[in-house]
Amino acid sequence: MKEQKKILIVDDNDDISEALRILLSRSGYHADRAYNEEECMYKIEEDKPDLVLLDIFLSGSDGREVCRRLREQSSTRELPIIIISAHPNMHEPALAAGANDFISKPFSVDDLLKKIETILAVEK
Repeated sequence: MKEQKKILIVDDNDDISEALRILLSRSGYHADRAYNEEECMYKIEEDKPDLVLLDIFLSGSDGREVCRRLREQSSTRELPIIIISAHPNMHEPALAAGANDFISKPFSVDDLLKKIETILAVEK
């Protein structure tokens, strides 16, 4: 049996993060949630996820800044990050912050899963 890849969902909207957690769990991933930058950093350190889905607008934080901080640390520099936003014009700023990819809300489940699979396949 192949090892389940771990994905950390960082979104302060409980409904969205739970829907993503269920979707990813049903797709064969081990999915966990964090609601803010502090919880995100703690769970990354403790659980060592294989990929982070990071909302660009978190209460009290900017997902782009969280992404930049992760890129500055040697332990998380290579951690794959997909930034998610309801603002489609955030694609370039998300990539400039160091994200591997970007997806705008609303998104298709298939598109999200393809992006995740592509990034995780590259990381092997």
